[in-house]
Amino acid sequence: MLARAKAKASAAGDKARTGKDKGIAKLLTTINKLRPILRSGGYAIEAVHLSTGLPPQASLKLRNVAEVDMAALEELENRQEPPLTKTQKAIVKMLQKVERLESTCNEKGYDVGRIDLTTGLIPELTLRLLPQDPSPEGDEAAAAQDGETIDE
Repeated sequence: MLARAKAKASAAGDKARTGKDKGIAKLLTTINKLRPILRSGGYAIEAVHLSTGLPPQASLKLRNVAEVDMAALEELENRQEPPLTKTQKAIVKMLQKVERLESTCNEKGYDVGRIDLTTGLIPELTLRLLPQDPSPEGDEAAAAQDGETIDE
């Protein structure tokens, strides 16, 4: 009886591992299909961090490799052949948002240092901002230059 229970537990573990492997394989296929889309939008994958939870997800570290053309991103979003998946469209929209946010960040004294894109049920975008002048003088200049007030 104990041997049968061990065998069932082992079979269940094998099935879970196989399912998880299939989930990771599917996720990596999705990422591979995203690579040319990112490249045509001016970005490339620098690194991929996998999380093997349920469902598995990935965090992509992106870098800018070419001047980003908003018209090209819009054209890419509306591409018909082959059509983009919902996830791919969401990511293209996020890249468009990055471009719009970047000019605001630049005006406020920051450069976009890195873009992290996390896949999952709802893709998430994180920008790592770097001060354009990280010196103490730069801190003072940024505070003095920004004439906006913060309402509490």
